[in-house]
This record gives sequence, C-alpha cells and structure tokens, in this order.
Amino acid sequence: MDQRRVAEEALRACLRLQRSNVQWVAGLRTGILIALALLVGLWAGRVDVALSVSMGLLFVSIADCADSRGVRLRIMLWATLWIGVGVLLGGLASEFRATHVFIALVMAAACGYAGAVGPRGALIGVLTLVLFAFYAGAPVVVDIALLDTAYFVVGGVITIGVNLLFTPPRRLGAVRSGIAHSYRELQDSAQRRGIELAAPTVAAAVLSARSVVDHEGCVGGSAAWANALLSSAERTRLALLALISERSIDPAYVDELTTQLSHTARAIADEVAAPLGLPGQRRRARARSSLRTLQEVVARAPDPRLATLAQDVDEAIAAAIGVLDQPWPLGARADIVSPPRAHVPVLPRLRAHLHWSDPVAEHALRLMVAFGGATLATVIVDVSHAYWLPLTVAWIAKPDLSNTVSRVTMRILGTMVGLVVVMVILLVAHELPGEAIILCLAVGLTGAMALAYLNANYPLAVIGITGFVLLIEHVTGDGERYDVIARLIATTLAGLWVLLVASVRPRRTGSTAVAAMHATTEALRDYAVVVRRGEDSTSARARVLSERTAALAAVSAATMETPGFWERAGDRVDPVQAAAVVTDIIGATSSILAEELLEERGQSDPALWDRIDSELDDLDARVDALRA
Repeated sequence: MDQRRVAEEALRACLRLQRSNVQWVAGLRTGILIALALLVGLWAGRVDVALSVSMGLLFVSIADCADSRGVRLRIMLWATLWIGVGVLLGGLASEFRATHVFIALVMAAACGYAGAVGPRGALIGVLTLVLFAFYAGAPVVVDIALLDTAYFVVGGVITIGVNLLFTPPRRLGAVRSGIAHSYRELQDSAQRRGIELAAPTVAAAVLSARSVVDHEGCVGGSAAWANALLSSAERTRLALLALISERSIDPAYVDELTTQLSHTARAIADEVAAPLGLPGQRRRARARSSLRTLQEVVARAPDPRLATLAQDVDEAIAAAIGVLDQPWPLGARADIVSPPRAHVPVLPRLRAHLHWSDPVAEHALRLMVAFGGATLATVIVDVSHAYWLPLTVAWIAKPDLSNTVSRVTMRILGTMVGLVVVMVILLVAHELPGEAIILCLAVGLTGAMALAYLNANYPLAVIGITGFVLLIEHVTGDGERYDVIARLIATTLAGLWVLLVASVRPRRTGSTAVAAMHATTEALRDYAVVVRRGEDSTSARARVLSERTAALAAVSAATMETPGFWERAGDRVDPVQAAAVVTDIIGATSSILAEELLEERGQSDPALWDRIDSELDDLDARVDALRA
C-alpha cells in the first residue's frame, strides 16, 4: 500500500468542502444563543452555570436534523436525555479513578453500540461520550454533577424550543429545505467534472426530501407541489448524466451548458429556501433570467444528439421554475394532515446486531478498547487537561478503517489550525477593553462555525469545536494561554492510538469493491435490456444507482485504508485502477441513459447498442483482473 497516496487522499478529503451541506442559519442561531447565555452568566457572576447551558445549546443542536417537527422533537429529546446521562456520569466519576475507568469502558461500549439504532443513534452516542470525557476531566464545571446535568438540560430545552419556533408547521420549512438541498446538490454536480459529476448525491437528496414530505404530513396540493419540484431535480440529473456521456462531441459547449445549469439550480434553491415574507422579486427574477440564458445556450447546440439531450435538460429545469411561478401551497393554503407515527421497535434492532462478526458490535468493542485505554492513561498520568485525550478518541473513532484514517487526519489538521486561531483571539482580546465580553462573543462564533460546517467540512468544524472548548475555559478563568503544544500532542497521540486499534483485524470497506463493481455491471446489463425492450426502466435504473453507490463507496474507502495487523481474508484492489473502472462504469451508465432519452424522441441509433454491449464485456473483464 502506497502510504504517500493514502496521505494525499486524506489531505484531499480535508480540503473538500460540500457547499450544499453548510448550515449557517442554524449555526448562527445557536451561536447567538451561546453568546447570550455566556454574557448573562458573566453579568450574573455565574459563568460556570452558563458553561453547562452552552454545552446543552450546542450539542443538542448538533443532534438536530432536517426533518419534520415531530421527528426533530423526538430526536432532540432523546439527545437531551442520553447526553445528559453522559454529563451526569462524567461528573459522578471524576473523583474516583477506578470507577472512572470502569464507567468509561461501559459507556464506550454502549455508545458505540448505539449505531444499531441508526445514524442519529450513532451521533448521539458520540456526543454522549464526548461530554462524559469533558465533564469527567475538565476543571471548569460547577462540580456538582446533578447541577451540571440540570443546567445542560436547560440548554437542551432552550435549543428545542428555539429551533422548533423558527420552523412554523404550515410554512413547511423542512420540506423547502430538503428541496433546496436537492437543487444545491444538482448545482455542485453540474459544476464538477469526472467521477464526482455522477456521484449519486442528487438522487440521495431527492429521496431524503421525499421522506420529509411524508413525515410532514403533506397531502393534496402541498404534496403535489413538493414532489413536482423533486421530480424535476431528478429528471434534470438524469438528463445531465446523459448529456455528459456525449461530451466528446463538443466539450466546450457541454461545459458551458452545465455551468449555466449550475447557476439556474442555485437560483431555484435560493428561491425555495428563502424565509417567507421577505421581498423576493429580485430573487425570482434571477431564477428566470438564468433560465433564459440556459435556453439561449440550448438553442446553440452544435450537434443533433447534443441538441436533443440539451433540450431534455432545459425542459426538466424549466418545469421546476414553472412550478415556482404558481401560488405556493404554504401557510393558509397548506394542505397537511397529522402524519401517522411509525413505531419501529428498538429491541429487535439491537438484538439483530448482537454477534461478534457484526460491524456495529465490532465498533462497540474497538471503541471500548480505544476510549477505555485513553481514559486509563489520563488517570495514570495526572496532568492538566488530560481529558483532551479520551475526548479526541470519542470524536474520531469510526466503525471502518477508511473513515477512521480520514477522521484522524482531519482532526489533527483542524486542531492545529484551531489552536492557532485560539491563540490569535486570545492575544487580540487581551489587548482590547472588555476582554471577557470579546471571549464570550468568540465562543458563540466558534460554536456557530462548528455546527455550520459539521456536515460540510470536518476540519472546519474541528476548528470551531477546538475554539469553543478552549475559549470557554478562558472565559471561566481556568484556561492556560500557552498550553498549545500539550493539546496538539494529546490530539496526535489520540489519533495514533485510534489508528492502532482500528488496524487490528481491520474492517475494510474497500475489500467489497470487486463484488460491488460486478453487481453494478450486472445491474447495467439488466437496465440495458429493459431500455431495449421499451419497458418501464424506473426500478432497473434505481438498482443501478444503488449498486453504483456501493461501488463508489468501496473504491473511495480503498484509497484511505492503510495496512493492518492480522488481516481478514478478502479482495484487495489497487485504488487507482479501481477508480478508473468505476469511472468507465459511470460512463456506460450515462450512455445507456442517453440512449433511453434519445429513443423516447425516436432518435436512437441501434448500432450503438453493440458498442454498449462491448463496453460491458470489457468492464467485466477489467473487474475480474482487479481481483487477480
């Protein structure tokens, strides 16, 4: 395994920003609440109380999600409960070393196993473990466990109330947010070239938004309005992929068209997501102006095949703007009902993962070893701020090796930059009047940054988290201005320790790459047969998307996975060669899709099917060669 290539891929992952996932509105809202809580605590002389309230404000906001009010309420209530338990146990265990280590082992196993409930369960488990480590070791809390927990719960309750208050039910904020996210993913896809263009992020965003439509109880006109916009996003994605398959005819023209499509998708997203009641004529005019420019580009198509596919792109995106031109079924016109709550029993899901070979059970065991070992080290080596070691382990330990490598790299890089940022803030604040007030505002800003970039760029989120924790220590007067080196050493040691634990009989996502690519080529053959017969291809196309997603994930993981100890049996592939095969698989998918769209307009060339069959045969041979 080329360690230099792994390092390059890890660095590239650190620098990648998913702009469609930036959440500045939620971040700023939470940052303002944090700053206000700290300022009130400063004014009342109880900054220690404001600390626990601020923890509740930030961490319960991190657990929030873009879904219906009912789903969000349940998730934030569960987060407040379980993270509060972590705060309580951390406070109780802080004075008893042997008990501290024992509880740390049990907490790590339980929090790691929380992933059996689902992604939100895994996230709440991480947050619970992080605050357990903080309250067990940080010197800046109230030091009465029950009070710490009570203040944390107060912050969580404030977060729940404010977050739900800003999403009136009949404004369908979560639905509009999901629609806007789909079009922002479309914007990102249209701006990129190569393998990322075909990444199924738009399809995933559309599926997620459709589930939110159901969770919100949309029926009648509201459901039809939302689903029409989402259908246009999916149709545009398909037309875009088909167009890219013919890019070699005139690359400059296709690039111009996709760039303009990106502008139009962004304009639609901005219009849908903007708060209702604000003046919007300029915003609405921008979407229509962008569409007119796109149509001018479509009219200049230099080739009949490109003209047909460009027309499909135009019609799909124009349909979305046509929907936006009609009255929106929101507010008094909203057509919603109380959605039935689907009760999914938790115990069967927990029992389903209760065996040694299960990924969730393995992660719980690894997390117990990693977090327990880090906690034991802090108990034995009693130094200031030793809690930073297990706290970092809780943040970065992931179920598979590739994500662990990526998260460790991101954490170290983000911490390095975050420490520099904190030092700059401290130096500037020390030279200005009202140092404490400046630090309170800075804590709010770092909390906003952490929440805004958590799903968009983890290193930027780490900068925010690092600043939040360190600055809050300085606000309470317990921080050490020049402990930068100690923090960085602790972060690096935690990363190396987690990598060591993850490298023992590692669970490799990349080992499934060959099987996933074979499954994708088989799905492509079935899709091609359905298209040739003129049958409904919806399910066949969905299967291709699912299999291709798995193949992309496996190949991406293979680029990040380092050598391990006592390796399991499984296929090991060269990531560069595998990525080339996946790129060609995506090209074959786009070719079949293009033929499907052209056949609908009676412009298909039967001879091209021979080329597609030849491409699929070649892909099967190349996938087999990867295994060899």
